[in-house]
Amino acid sequence: MPNEVPENIIKPVHYQVEIITWLDECIKLIEAKLSDKYTDLVMNEDALSIYFYIKQYRDFWGRNMTHEILDQVNEHFSDREKWFSFSELARQKDIITNSWWQSFMSQMNKCFMLDNVVDGWGYRTFDKYHYRWFLDDFGHDSLCLMLDGWGDSYSLLLRVQPKEYDSMAITKLLQTPKYAPIISAFERIDKVAADEWVQIAELGNFKFGDVMDWHFDKDRIVWYAYHQTDSLSNKS
Repeated sequence: MPNEVPENIIKPVHYQVEIITWLDECIKLIEAKLSDKYTDLVMNEDALSIYFYIKQYRDFWGRNMTHEILDQVNEHFSDREKWFSFSELARQKDIITNSWWQSFMSQMNKCFMLDNVVDGWGYRTFDKYHYRWFLDDFGHDSLCLMLDGWGDSYSLLLRVQPKEYDSMAITKLLQTPKYAPIISAFERIDKVAADEWVQIAELGNFKFGDVMDWHFDKDRIVWYAYHQTDSLSNKS
C-alpha cells in the first residue's frame, strides 16, 4: 500500500543468531548429561533422541541464517567500495567501541560527580562498563545500584558484597514494606543464575524507541552510550 504506508516504516527484525545460540546451549546441556556415567540408561536414550533432533533443527536455522545473511550482504554491499569500507571499519571495531565507551565514562563522571551530586549518596566509576551508586555511610560494597556490562547484557543490578555484608539478611529486608520501594524501582526483574552478589537484575532493559528495545547487549548499547548519553544516564 505505497499510497497509505510511509516508505521505510517497516524494518525486518531477525532472530536467527539468538535462536542458534539458544539451541547450541541446549546441545551443550544434553552433551553434559550424556557424558554423566551415572545417568540412567533409559534417560540416556531419551536424551539421545532429543539431542539429534535439536542438532538437526540447529542446522536448519544455520542454513536459513546463511541465506538471510547473504541476502543482506547483497542488499548493502553490491557496490565494491562499500564492502571495502565496511571491511576496514570491521577491523577497527574494538578501537571504535572502546573509544565510545571511554566517551560515555567521561560524560557519566561529569554527570554524577560534578553536575548531579546528591548529599549522602556516593558515585564511583570502576571501568568503562561499571558504575555504582551507594550510600556514603556504608561504602560502595554495601547495597548499591550498579550499571554494568554483566555477562552478555548491559544491565542494571542491585548488588552487595557478601564478604562485607550479610546478603541473605539483605534479601529478607528487601521483602519488607520498608525496603520494598527499592524493588519496585526496577521495571523488570530477570531470572538469573544463583549469585550471592546480585540481589536483583534487570538485563539489557533499555528503551529508545528502537526495534531492539528491551534486548540490548554491550555491542548494541554502545551506540546509544556514545550518541545518546543523556538519555542512557537518565535511565540509571
